[in-house]
Amino acid sequence: MGRNKYPFFKAEDILANSEIAVLDDVTAGTGLASKAMVLSSEGKWTFGTTATPITSATASSEFFAWRTSCSATTGSSYCGRFQHKIIGAGGSGAAIRGYGFAYGVAAANVYGGEFTAEENTTGSVTGELAAIRAVCSLQNTTESGTVQVLKLEYDVLTGADATAVTNSFITVSNGGSGTGCNALFNIQVAKGTNSATALSSSSAATIPVNDTWIRCIINGTPTWLAASTTAPHA
Repeated sequence: MGRNKYPFFKAEDILANSEIAVLDDVTAGTGLASKAMVLSSEGKWTFGTTATPITSATASSEFFAWRTSCSATTGSSYCGRFQHKIIGAGGSGAAIRGYGFAYGVAAANVYGGEFTAEENTTGSVTGELAAIRAVCSLQNTTESGTVQVLKLEYDVLTGADATAVTNSFITVSNGGSGTGCNALFNIQVAKGTNSATALSSSSAATIPVNDTWIRCIINGTPTWLAASTTAPHA
C-alpha cells in the first residue's frame, strides 16, 4: 500500500528502502538487524534469541521500556497487560515469566522480578499502595488442585547449601530515613473467625484471653500460631 498517498500517515511513518532491506534480511540477535522486531511464521515476535541475545555494556541499560501516563480520574489504567489462556487440557503456563541470571560472573544482585509502587512527593494515595498485588481468582464452583495466592520455592542444586543464617523464604526490612512500618502482617476480615477451620480464632474457651490463634498448614497438617494483643513490654 502506498502509505504516502493517505493523509493520516506522516513522513516519519514511512520506512526508507534502506530500512526495509534491513528488515528483509533480519537475523535475530545479529548486528544492526537485531534492532528489528522478528516475526515468526505464526506471527509470534521476539528480540534476540537465547543463543544470541541483544547485548549491551552500558550501565543501567533498559532493553525494553514503556513509560506511560494516564489522566483519567476514574477507573484503572495499565502500562502493560498480558493475558494468557491455557486452552489445552493438562497444559500449564503463566502470563509472565521473569528470569534473571548470574551468568558466569559474581553478580552483585539478581532479581527475577522487581516492582516498586511509589507515592511521589507531588501525589498521594487515598486507597492502597502496594508494590505487588496478587489475586488468586476462583471463578468456578469446582477445583481439585492446591490454590494459593503466593507460592515460594527454593530450587537448590544437589550438593548446594541454602541453610546460611541470612537465607530465608521471606525477608522484610524498613528503609529510608522516615519512620518505618511497624506491623509484619495485616490480616483483614477472616470468615468464621472462631471455627477450627478459620484463618484465625479468638475463642476465650480454647485459648488465653487477649490471644489469637493464626491457622497455618505444616506438611499437610493444620496447626496454629499464637499471637497476643498484649504487647510483650506492657
